[in-house]
Amino acid sequence: MSKLTQRGFSLLELMVSMSIGIVLVGAALSVHVRGQDTYIVNERNGRLAEGRRYLADVLLSDLRASGYWAETEFPASINRRANDPANPMPPGFFPANDCYAGAWINVNVPVEVVDHTQVGAANILAGCVPEGARLPGTDLLLVRHADPQPALAQDPGRLYLISTPIGGELFVGGQPIPAGFDPADPIHAVNTHVYYVSPRSSAGDNVPSLRRMRLDVGPLFIDEEVMTGVDDFQVQLGRDTDADDDANVFVNENSPLAAGGLPVAARVWVRMRTIDAEVGYENDTVFEYAGINRPVADNFRRLVMNNTVQLRNGRANP
Repeated sequence: MSKLTQRGFSLLELMVSMSIGIVLVGAALSVHVRGQDTYIVNERNGRLAEGRRYLADVLLSDLRASGYWAETEFPASINRRANDPANPMPPGFFPANDCYAGAWINVNVPVEVVDHTQVGAANILAGCVPEGARLPGTDLLLVRHADPQPALAQDPGRLYLISTPIGGELFVGGQPIPAGFDPADPIHAVNTHVYYVSPRSSAGDNVPSLRRMRLDVGPLFIDEEVMTGVDDFQVQLGRDTDADDDANVFVNENSPLAAGGLPVAARVWVRMRTIDAEVGYENDTVFEYAGINRPVADNFRRLVMNNTVQLRNGRANP
């Protein structure tokens, strides 16, 4: 009668099996880590792309509306605008933090730009965005227009425009409708926005952001965040130097050419970055736009939005 024997793994077989298992587990972990890294990178790039779409909707739509004054085609026919000698705005309504004297009612100028080199006394918008508030090396952009939709109700202390094809008048909500106008005439809120880059944001004191000063009730300019993670903002206005309604040259506002020709277009660059630095990633890109090089040397991924907008409203007076 034979005797059955039972054998186990030898030490050598066990060691070979463990080695194979370790290799397989390591390979699986490596694939998982690479997949996770790819997911994180794609997510961050996706957020930057989403931010670009959002800024295009907010900022570029605002620029396209610049110089729109409802029923009134020519801003020179709007009473109580800045420097209107015949029918001036009562001084008691002027904002305490106006960008400059009369900026809140300066409907004659739909778009204003302060170049990053224009600091100190050269910063004409320092009344609402002082030098300490903006990130050095970035531009300021002011945009004015009537709200595209008529106001259904008036907020006391807000700036409005009542208009007809003949002319219009600015007034502050809570005050009587200006004489000579019918209450049925369309009334639009006046939008004035000053865009700038701050070195701080709601995400932290070390995270820059695109912000804007918005003319609100009071009247008063209030500060609001547009988007976190913006570290550069540059604007060039396209000038029409031969009266053919097309931009012949795009220049920074510190250029001598900025004094000639009517602004008929705006070119905007907004550089966005991720909120958090990325371990193992180095960004040494030299960005080139707005006429100069803008290098970086850090661990943040970036994306630049570059768009050109035609300024079709309120170009000239009769």
